[in-house]
Amino acid sequence: MTAAVTAAGLPVVDPAGLNERQLAGAACVSCGKRWPRPRRAVGVLPGGGRVYACPECAPQLELAIEARALDGAWDVGGGPPADGPRG
Repeated sequence: MTAAVTAAGLPVVDPAGLNERQLAGAACVSCGKRWPRPRRAVGVLPGGGRVYACPECAPQLELAIEARALDGAWDVGGGPPADGPRG
């Protein structure tokens, strides 16, 4: 499955399954932790808002984002990777 990525390199996150605090950026998108308030943007909602991760979850999420981008699972331009589809 190909997911959209913004020009900033953040994936577009499906809001299904996220609670109100996560959608508002007031809780970690991964674990739901609210304090300290998560500050690292790790995704963008379809409506344009960002989702954030806490200091404990952010490194793992960023590694997953990077790995999927390098693997060609995400495509910024809207089509297959420049060297053709992967898989």
